[in-house]
This record gives sequence, C-alpha cells and structure tokens, in this order.
Amino acid sequence: MIELDDPLWADLSHCYGSGNDIPPKLRHIETATSLSEAFWDDLCNLLCHQCTVGTASVAAFPHLVAIAARNTDNRKGFDAIKLASIILSYTIGPKNKVPRMDTVLRGPFRDAITVGRDAIRAMLFQKKRDFRQTMDFLSVIAAFDSHVDAALLLVEFRDGHFDCPECGKRLGVDELYTI
Repeated sequence: MIELDDPLWADLSHCYGSGNDIPPKLRHIETATSLSEAFWDDLCNLLCHQCTVGTASVAAFPHLVAIAARNTDNRKGFDAIKLASIILSYTIGPKNKVPRMDTVLRGPFRDAITVGRDAIRAMLFQKKRDFRQTMDFLSVIAAFDSHVDAALLLVEFRDGHFDCPECGKRLGVDELYTI
C-alpha cells in the first residue's frame, strides 16, 4: 500500500488531475467522527467519475478497505467499503477502463480485495437495514465477489428504479416482474 506521505501520489491521477489531494482526504476519514454524505459524494466523484477510475483511485482502494476493516461496526466503515466497491466495480467492470497498474499498485489492490471480503463478513449482521441500505450492502458484496454487473444493477435498484436493458424505459422496482 502506498503510504499517505509518499511523493508518488503526485504522479498518480484521478478524474480531475493529480492524486496529490487524495491523502489528505483519506487522513480526514481516519480522524473524523462523522462525515457528511456530501463529503463521500465529492470523494466518489474524484475517484470514480462517470465510470472511470485513475491510478489514484486504485491507490486509494486499499486505504478505504483498511478504514472499513477498522470500522466494521459504524457508518464510516460502511461508507468506506461502499466507495471501495465502486472503485472495484469500475476497475474490473464491464467498461474495462482499467488504469495501468504497475507492481506498486497491483499487489496492494489484490490484497485489499481479501481484506474487504473479511470486513463485509464482519458487517453482515451488525444491524437491520432499510431497502436502500440493503441494496447498497448487496451491491458491495457483489462487487467484492467479482459480480460487477450485479453490483451496478443493485445500485440502480437502491433508488427504487432501473432502466430496462431491452427497451430503455425507466421502471420502478415494483414493476420488475410486470414486464
């Protein structure tokens, strides 16, 4: 895993430029007691904009998984593993927009997948979840089990709708078996 103070971050990139601004955000996750949805949305936008990830996203992935593994009993841990699953989905996913991973990035990325699976198991029975949270959780499980298409579809279900792959029509999840 690339340490947060490693100058290599400046040579990595995310969707909007240099990865130099990612270590402070990862440090902030570590130290904050609670983080707003806007913080997570902004970080997700940097690391996973329009189904694209960069080398800084790949380098951030093991850090997010480690944060999740240390926080399996709270919201911070779930939000970290959820963002990690999005990075994972777009890295190995159907668009095949994998950034070049040299050995510095590849090993920690692969190792973090195993750590992420263990963190998910630890989170599994933590609390009851509403429909939206359940879809998020199932999406995370699918991503870490390399079922990227299912992971991305479950994210659509989370919002109570999906786009029909046959006709393109936006349907409510309650219409799933009516077409």
